[in-house]
Amino acid sequence: MHALPAILGLVISIVLIFRKYNAAYSLMLGAFLAGILGGLPVTEVVFMPADSITVTATYRAKGTNVALKKPVTASGNHYENFPASYAVYDTIGTVWSTDHEGYPQWLEMDLGDVYNIEATELVWFNGRVYKYSIEVKSTESETYTQIVDRTDNTEGGSEDSPNRNEFETTARYVKLIVTGSEETTNYVNLSEFRVFGSIITSLNEKRKLAGITVYPNPAETWLTIDGQENHVNIGIYALHGDKIYETAHAVKLPYKVHISSFLSGTYVVKVSNNRGYFVEKVIKK
Repeated sequence: MHALPAILGLVISIVLIFRKYNAAYSLMLGAFLAGILGGLPVTEVVFMPADSITVTATYRAKGTNVALKKPVTASGNHYENFPASYAVYDTIGTVWSTDHEGYPQWLEMDLGDVYNIEATELVWFNGRVYKYSIEVKSTESETYTQIVDRTDNTEGGSEDSPNRNEFETTARYVKLIVTGSEETTNYVNLSEFRVFGSIITSLNEKRKLAGITVYPNPAETWLTIDGQENHVNIGIYALHGDKIYETAHAVKLPYKVHISSFLSGTYVVKVSNNRGYFVEKVIKK
């Protein structure tokens, strides 16, 4: 998907670069076309003599990596200098590395909230080939559900070409299970585990907590969240996913939120605890 627009932009650059006096602007234009149309952001432009320029572009997937620096736990022993947290560190310069214990090995992350998840990416050290599966669940007490099965994987995952898996699901917990390798190694070396998604903002999402009401709607000064749940966390989000308000700890219902300082518009109220969550759209007048 990224390759054709990127090539188109660079071809335009090559054609135009022969116009010596406009060479610099030509290649810059091509680079921007490659980035904008192909999802390849230009990370460096180096000015050279009058008729040449070097442009360095790096592959980055579209969407938000919601796994970035989230809490993780992992199986087995690992080397002190290569903890599991390095797999969500947003750099291929660090790795999660297990001891020589064989397979399977697993890594579990807590996203901290329930997200709409659309894809995952795995970047293995030196682009190695590992066999794996990915499982998800929305609450701590639930049983994991497998959403990705690549236990017969034969493709390496590098920074330029990661193991990408696309799907649609909702989850808070994401678990990677490494079941083997095409290499001769008996340990895991993972540079990055990326999870792409967004906070749930749809009224149509499955509501797992029953009996929750949010009123008045529309509201102007105070918003009340009511129901039979004794301990819940409450968050209020803009439609694009930014968190506007959250309780500092679990609260008992009914609970009132002062919203007079909120801008007029539509927001999403999310109520959650270890039993599930509830989502409702509200209008601030």
